[in-house]
Amino acid sequence: QRCRPQRTKLPALLDAARVDESFAAARRNGSFFEIEYRIVRPDGSVRDLYSVAQPFFDAQGKLLKYVGATLDTTERKRADEELAKTHAQLATLLAQAPVGIAYFDRDLRFLMINDRLAEINGLDVAAHLGKTIEEIVPSLAPAARAIARNILATGEPVRDHEFSGETRQQ
Repeated sequence: QRCRPQRTKLPALLDAARVDESFAAARRNGSFFEIEYRIVRPDGSVRDLYSVAQPFFDAQGKLLKYVGATLDTTERKRADEELAKTHAQLATLLAQAPVGIAYFDRDLRFLMINDRLAEINGLDVAAHLGKTIEEIVPSLAPAARAIARNILATGEPVRDHEFSGETRQQ
């Protein structure tokens, strides 16, 4: 009995025309090829791919071949979308909070600050970013540093703590 090789169904390109057009242009120009596109696997799942290819030429400058790689970027894209969604939710929370909220780095430099806290401090949001607490509200720096050290040492958040101080004269 004759053995027939099993045929496997290949993924379908969702963006086939765009991929073909892009690669044809790269071949015509002898240029680097780079593209993101989608495929549909035989099981019906859609995957996002990223392909790159470097052209190689002979001594006369004739294009010999492309050598490249394709990466499945589906999970990264999903993570990016989730991060964007979380960032939008955080921005909404910051914008609508009736209290002052700020995020700091380990040196107590403002990374994010909501409009309410900027207003309380008497400066706009942009004036805070990248600046330390000492630069913005010097009278609060010792207490803020003590709390920050405790948070960094224990990992425990501090809730319901009120600060009171004065901003520098501008």
